[in-house]
Order: sequence, then structure tokens, then C-alpha cells
Amino acid sequence: MRQQIASAKDKDKPFWWPHVSSFEVDNNGLSGDCVVTMTQRLTKQLNELKSRGGKGRSAYDVVAILAGTNDLFSQTKIDKMMSALARLHTLCHDMGVARTIIMTLPEFDCK
Repeated sequence: MRQQIASAKDKDKPFWWPHVSSFEVDNNGLSGDCVVTMTQRLTKQLNELKSRGGKGRSAYDVVAILAGTNDLFSQTKIDKMMSALARLHTLCHDMGVARTIIMTLPEFDCK
């Protein structure tokens, strides 16, 4: 899903608005997915975009990775999950993405 965030021309916007008001976001998350299976999807996505974006550079400036919640619920071993998460970051850097961001697990109620 690609969303265009339009730039604001409203002077009532916060001082930081011009720096973040015009960018595109691709949301490639799949509900229920586990970090171990995300590598193939991310590889495909980055290859497709790289082929459109030119040589040696990804079409992405930043990739934010939120992974691990479903792995915890499925009782994936922590070392396997952490290894797969590290592979996602390495894959992004190898494919020309300059920066990756790891996101924390979302808040949830365990009751």
C-alpha cells in the first residue's frame, strides 16, 4: 500500500512540518506474519524497487522493521527470531538502503 503524504501550505502547522510533510510510505506488513518468513517478501520487494530505481541504490531511503510479536506468540526461540531480524537489516543494507529502523513491539494486553 503506497500513501502520498501531501505537503502542507498552512502556516498553522508546527515548525517541523516542512521537513516531514512530503514523503511516500509503503506498508508491506502482513497480519500474522513471523520474522522468519519476512525475508523472502522483503527480498522480492527490494529487488523490484531496485530494478526501477537504478543501479546500486534502493528506491527506499529508510526501512522501518516491526517484527517479532507473532513470533513470541508462536513460541519461536528468541535466538532464531533475533537472527532472522538481523538478517532483515543486513538484507536492507546489502540492497542499498542507507538506514534501517527497528520498531519496538506494540503494546498489548496479556490478560
